[in-house]
Order: sequence, then C-alpha cells, then structure tokens
Amino acid sequence: MISQRMVSQGHVLFRFRSYLPALFILPLTFSMWNFRYLNGSHLVEQYWLWCCFAMTAFGLLVRVTTVGFVPAGTSGRNTKEQVARFLNDSGWYSTCRNPLYLGNYLMGLGFVLAAHDVPVVLIYTTAFWLYYERIIAAEESFLAARFGDRYTNWAARTPIFIPSLKSWRRPAMPFCAKTVLRREYPAAMLIGSVFLVLNVVECWVAERQVRVDIPWLITFGVCSLIFVVLRTLKKRTRLLAVDGR
Repeated sequence: MISQRMVSQGHVLFRFRSYLPALFILPLTFSMWNFRYLNGSHLVEQYWLWCCFAMTAFGLLVRVTTVGFVPAGTSGRNTKEQVARFLNDSGWYSTCRNPLYLGNYLMGLGFVLAAHDVPVVLIYTTAFWLYYERIIAAEESFLAARFGDRYTNWAARTPIFIPSLKSWRRPAMPFCAKTVLRREYPAAMLIGSVFLVLNVVECWVAERQVRVDIPWLITFGVCSLIFVVLRTLKKRTRLLAVDGR
C-alpha cells in the first residue's frame, strides 16, 4: 500500500532530516548565477536580505517557543529512532501537529527568498513537503501506536501543518530557557553562516568583487560566539541541564 510505503520511506528520511537544506544548494546556486540587485541598488538589496533574515529568525522563534515548553523525551533532535515519552498537545501543538517542521520551513524560506526567484521558492516548498510528508507519516504511525485514541482524537481536530490559532491552548509546562539554549544553539551558527555567504555571493555575482558588509560580518561573529559558548557549556558542564526537560 502507498501509505505503508510512505511510512517506510519516512523512517529512513527521519534520520537525515537535518540535512534537507543541502538539497537546495544546487537550485539556489543556479538561480544566483544571473543574480542582480533589486532595483539595481546594493542598499535596496541589503534591506531585502534583512527581510529574509527576519523570516528565518521568525522560523527560529517558532522552534524556540515550541521547544521551550516541552518535557524531556519529546520534540528532540534524535535521528536514530522515534522517541515520544509524552504526547504534546498544548502550546504550538494545539494549533498544528508539526510546529518544529513549520519552523524549519520558515527558516529555509528566508534563505531561498534571498535570491528573489519565484521558481526556486516553489521548488523549495514542493521538495520540503514531499520530504517531510513521509517523515510525518512515519511519526504519526508511531504516535498512533504509542498513544492510541488520545493521539487520533488530537490529530483529528488539529491541522497537520498550517496553524489554527483559534484552537490555541496555553502550554502545559512553563518556559525553560535552558532547554532552548541546549537544543537550538546549532541554528545560530547556521543562520549566521548562510547569510554571510549569501552576502558575499550576491556582491560577487552582481559587482564582480569580493565584498562583505560589516553588519553581516558582525552577525556571523555573534552567532559563532553563541555557538561556541553554548556548545562548550553543553558538552563540558551541566549548567544547561534541567531535570525533566
């Protein structure tokens, strides 16, 4: 059956879901080949790039406001197997079933919008859905077996991806900043690195000169510092450890 095949594919893709952005390097590179500044202006292009940065930051905010309210054993970055000690059904999970993937989509959308190329955005959106559709099928099969009617009843009233804010229920647990810092610090390095590269590539293609705008260099430096500090704290101390989170 098609559904069973999707679940099987989803279990395989689940292990590599963190590497999905790499799939868009080729179409994004092709799109940037004939890149031109918006209105022929470097300044206007920089405003647009900061708008793209805001989109990516919003996607990260969705992740942060999801991860910060969940207990241990849920909504993690595990790749070897499905893990779910509890069923999350409050906070963002009361508005859609996959808020972390929604956050991922918005983060990636900020990256691809930098090329201001509609076909690339459509390719990204289509590929994202085809990829995550299978992962979601595998996860839902696991959760239905794990939680039974409680899961199926929640799934029946909760949209799969696009949030329904009218069904918002306040999170069952308080926000835990340490959980966010422990889990989401890799995103800082990713965002800082990608936008620095985009800035350099855009300047090179449009002006044929190596150029780095200072704000993006500072952003990269700040993101790198955040990454190094939080990774060190996570790997070598227990300052970010919280029982049950």
